[in-house]
Amino acid sequence: KWMRKLNEDDVENLTAIFKPIMHTLMLIWKHSTHYNTPNRLVVMIREMCNSVIDQSCRFISGEQIFLLIENEEANSAVDHITLVLNVCGSFKNTYFDYKSKVSNECPGNQWCIQNGALFGRLDCFI
Repeated sequence: KWMRKLNEDDVENLTAIFKPIMHTLMLIWKHSTHYNTPNRLVVMIREMCNSVIDQSCRFISGEQIFLLIENEEANSAVDHITLVLNVCGSFKNTYFDYKSKVSNECPGNQWCIQNGALFGRLDCFI
């Protein structure tokens, strides 16, 4: 349900989806015997990053930004870019919040993954 929303909702609504998705990942991490490995977590987070990037590109493209600037609507272009940056930042912040929760709730199996392995493409996009 949440992953479908991540791929289908408007960019403005994505931040409300991040916590339920991360909570679901945390529950899977805590209770699964097969899906609580770093490799599986990396794949899931990268897929979510890709969805956030795709949604952001559908919301505003480089071409649209330059068209807004050309039409003397630079403030609108800045607003769009700011929204996308805030959504991307919110996704990362939510991950780090849940990484901390997992450290407390699963001290023997924490989310010990290099940030670059998770957010490399998202960071390049930002």
